[in-house]
Amino acid sequence: MSKTLTVSPNKIYVKHTDSAVQLAVTDDTKTVVTGAVSYSTDNGSVAAVNATGLVTPRGKGKCSIKITSKDGAAATVPVEII
Repeated sequence: MSKTLTVSPNKIYVKHTDSAVQLAVTDDTKTVVTGAVSYSTDNGSVAAVNATGLVTPRGKGKCSIKITSKDGAAATVPVEII
């Protein structure tokens, strides 16, 4: 896997009553690696993220979703739930 990750969407801004948002992750060869990376949130009371990159709003506020590949490449997606 490459050292550069691209995430779509690159930021999330939704209402707390909205549906979950699926992240799509590619490396710099444009290969889809959505399932080959790990995801974490820095505030689970604002948004949860599962192993497939599905981000679920939980409450109002801001947090970040970090995406990390096995070779150390990383990306961060800012999240704001209103």
